[in-house]
Amino acid sequence: MTMILIANYPYADCGGGLLLEGAFFTGALKRQTLKGLESYYAAIRSAAAQIASHSEKQTFLKVIYENFYKVYNAKAADRLGVVYTPNEMVRFMIAGADWLCEKHFDKNLIDQDVDILDPATGTGTFICELLEHFRGQPKKLAHKYRHELYANEVAILPYYVANLNIEATYAALTGSYEEFPNLCFVDTLDNVGLHTAAKGVSADLFGSVSEENVARIKRQNSRRISVVIGNPPYNANQANENDNNKNRTYPQIDARIKQTYIAQSTAQKTKLYDMYARFFRWASDRLAIFHYCYAVLHNPAYREKYAQNLKREFPRIPFYADFWQWADWGEALMQLHIGYETVTPFVLTRTDTPDVKARAAGMAPKAVLRADAKAGSITLDSQTTLRGIPPEAWAYKLGNRCAIDWVLDQYKEKKPKDPTIREKFDTYRFADYKEKVIDLLMRVTTVSVETMKIVDAMKGQKP
Repeated sequence: MTMILIANYPYADCGGGLLLEGAFFTGALKRQTLKGLESYYAAIRSAAAQIASHSEKQTFLKVIYENFYKVYNAKAADRLGVVYTPNEMVRFMIAGADWLCEKHFDKNLIDQDVDILDPATGTGTFICELLEHFRGQPKKLAHKYRHELYANEVAILPYYVANLNIEATYAALTGSYEEFPNLCFVDTLDNVGLHTAAKGVSADLFGSVSEENVARIKRQNSRRISVVIGNPPYNANQANENDNNKNRTYPQIDARIKQTYIAQSTAQKTKLYDMYARFFRWASDRLAIFHYCYAVLHNPAYREKYAQNLKREFPRIPFYADFWQWADWGEALMQLHIGYETVTPFVLTRTDTPDVKARAAGMAPKAVLRADAKAGSITLDSQTTLRGIPPEAWAYKLGNRCAIDWVLDQYKEKKPKDPTIREKFDTYRFADYKEKVIDLLMRVTTVSVETMKIVDAMKGQKP
């Protein structure tokens, strides 16, 4: 990576930049500008010269950068949530992650095959503190630095600061300079590849970056990430609604939030499309242990015990000793729920009794779409009834209703209140979708029955 320091600022050699600087930042303008900044630079140099410890260097860098960015680009600072995590908190998080990995997986963060990603690295604080955490194990440190530490940043200024910061920290620890090969200039939330549940790739993700950066992103995507650690930007809303500074949308991640967090929520209003929630969703989809979480969230004992907490905050996942059994349950549940349209239909008994009045009038049977759980039946219309639905099928609920009721509600005929819409656009008729709905109900019955078999197996398990 070619870097040029101009007036003590890192400057990327991007061709036309030097030509513009040479043409416009010259003569009296240059002298006056630099003279005005000299006291600022002198104060920074004086303060920096007195810093000896790694921790103080990181704190100093964050304070200088954070304050500069808020003045340099206030809107971006607001939108990107440019407020950096205190080093004490970073070290605590790293120590905690290390302890959890050792306790539950018999691995430490520095061990081989534990790939670590900071998805919103900012000035590189988490990676630098990880390097410091690995001090004293030079061989393992070198392997981790070259092959198993990854970081992403979307803003160009902190990206360059992070690059210099990480490489300087490694050089201070090892006594020799080595390029950090795994820092990517990319918006993590756009990097939705085949490793996530969304099964898609942003078409223009690699459109305006270098070949080396593309190679780094692809290398990161090919790895099995074990730990995602960091502090993503938090900004639920713009600071001032008149600023035209709204958070941008991320269609694929937002769709995943809708399919998961919002689908399971009973809240009337939600901030679940803020940046912090998006990164949490992305990281959950990106890891080898999400199946485990999915299973725990279906555990009736967990749902009952933490019912009030789950209405107000992100779930906290307890650890069960038989981790892989829960992961297997979670994988089976996800296959059922994602692939509900392809499971084997449950065999139900269909009874058709002709609606003589409707037939005589030349009309379709009257849509009913009413379930009777006690009788194990569904009345579709004035002509057709499905029977033989087992009791456990009614027990699988999405929110406060069973899955069967959700299907019936989606296909009911509902008259629009507006008379114009009712007259011109009320074209939906259940009769046109009847056979499709019957097939779907049979498949959803299979999903419900198989889900409850897995859920019943969870009972009695204690963390």
